[in-house]
Amino acid sequence: MNVSKRTAKLFLQGDEDATSEVYYAYRKLLFFIISNYVDGEQDREDVYQEVFAKVFEHRCDCAKAEGLHYYLCQVAKTTAIDFGRKKSNKIYEPFEEETVPSSGDSNLDSYLDQFSLDPDERAIAGYRFGFGLSWKEIVDLTGIPMSTAKLRCKQALGKIKKELEK
Repeated sequence: MNVSKRTAKLFLQGDEDATSEVYYAYRKLLFFIISNYVDGEQDREDVYQEVFAKVFEHRCDCAKAEGLHYYLCQVAKTTAIDFGRKKSNKIYEPFEEETVPSSGDSNLDSYLDQFSLDPDERAIAGYRFGFGLSWKEIVDLTGIPMSTAKLRCKQALGKIKKELEK
């Protein structure tokens, strides 16, 4: 499970091979930590991906290679707890997806144009409802974390709902 001090140093410097090694070496441990706070295999996988995105983005916060193990565990725990809180305390009211035209509707672009969505919200809503892409496909396509993609989609749906209620 633990990686060598050299691999940890290389990971903290952004080395791709070291990142891959750390990613797979800690998978079981971090999944165990995450599973204490998150139900559902897909949600656990989403949180795991988010943990590594955060760790890689903020790897300079880990002062020493010896602290990598602790840092990974802490980020996994706090990310899983935050995920659980967000899931249980919904910020937005659920929106009926049937209101948004489906992928079979060729007027999706013109439908989305009538709302004041920012470019990210519009793109993600289009990918999700226009093309029927999974969250993983959207993440792969856009390069943004899954939680951010889901938040942007909820924001878009919230704006659409508000504007439809006027």
